[in-house]
Amino acid sequence: MFSKNIIPATLIAVALVGCNSSDDNGTSSLQAAHASKDAPLANVWLNGSPQWTDVDFGVASGFSSVTAGSNTVRVDVQLPGGATTTVISDTTLNLSDLNKYTVVVVGEADSASSNAVDALVLSRPVAGNQSSTTLDVQVAHAAAGVPDVDLYVTAPGADLSTSTAQATLSYQNDTGVLNIPGETTKSV
Repeated sequence: MFSKNIIPATLIAVALVGCNSSDDNGTSSLQAAHASKDAPLANVWLNGSPQWTDVDFGVASGFSSVTAGSNTVRVDVQLPGGATTTVISDTTLNLSDLNKYTVVVVGEADSASSNAVDALVLSRPVAGNQSSTTLDVQVAHAAAGVPDVDLYVTAPGADLSTSTAQATLSYQNDTGVLNIPGETTKSV
């Protein structure tokens, strides 16, 4: 159901595994990731039904096939005693069969925070540009309260002080799809 994925404190990187055509049956792909460090276990609802439950910080689902078009997503968090509260109200997403989507729960549950729990929706084409020597990746800054971050894609051991940042990301921004060399690289 869910696999433990490492979601770095400052970034969530989503690797793309693209096929070279869109679905012919009107479906899209959707996954969820929990990147809100102080929010309790989450339940993600899709079109009024629970899609993923007991989602913990640092966990991402695999992709699920969903009907393309209008879909409603809601996120509740679990409170002591079995109660839940909605942290992301019903949000309508118009999902294309030409894209894959990741809904990332970001922000802070602390009501005093200026970064309330929110949904960061990432999209990328189903058909990627990867080849036998390259890889498609998408990186988003999903860490509330962390200043802008620079993204470097280098060979292991490279001196970052002499390297050029691939991108500088502020909170809730992403790179879009980047096509990077597939040989051994390091991203920070």
